[in-house]
Amino acid sequence: MAKQFIFLVSSDQRTFLQTVRSLFPCAVANRSLDFLWRFWSSGFFLAEGLSARSVLQQCLYAMLQVKRADDQSDAECVEIDRGMVYICFFKCATEDIIPKMANTLCEADSGKYVSVLDLPGSVLIVPQATLGGKAKGKGMQYHNNIGKEEGLQLYSNFVSFFEKELALSSKSSKIATIIKHGTYGNRQVLKLDTNRPCTHLMEF
Repeated sequence: MAKQFIFLVSSDQRTFLQTVRSLFPCAVANRSLDFLWRFWSSGFFLAEGLSARSVLQQCLYAMLQVKRADDQSDAECVEIDRGMVYICFFKCATEDIIPKMANTLCEADSGKYVSVLDLPGSVLIVPQATLGGKAKGKGMQYHNNIGKEEGLQLYSNFVSFFEKELALSSKSSKIATIIKHGTYGNRQVLKLDTNRPCTHLMEF
């Protein structure tokens, strides 16, 4: 019943309360309903069963600032010619999700869907915590995002796994493929050129 309840309710408070009353006509008091609504709208159930999100962005060129300028040095940037991946991990994410994410589908020139690892070109991996956001009033909440330390570990492992898999790819040995990545936890400045809006959202 619990899973059925989660899928039936909506993010609208009135519909939420009506649905709960219809499911539990005698068992739920008004005070409990108020608590359930606050619990639901807080975003707790957003990533129920969801480990991560990634966004695949086709591009012609991208440049990402990975280190801000300071008194001792200039800003540091990485750049690629084609292909970007934004990733965000949720609280329930584990190491098991990494291989599946690394083999996410992406569109090739032919229009067919192929693995990112087989896509000619370059890849820029960008940590993007805002992918885990849930609208709350006029703002956003990120209660379902993974902790900073755990997220950093998974992100680092994802980058390492991706690099190893690409090195083993038969296509990467024939085509000069570059992998660049952003710095987890830092504010990053991004410049992006595309020839069309082509973005794919993937959930794991």
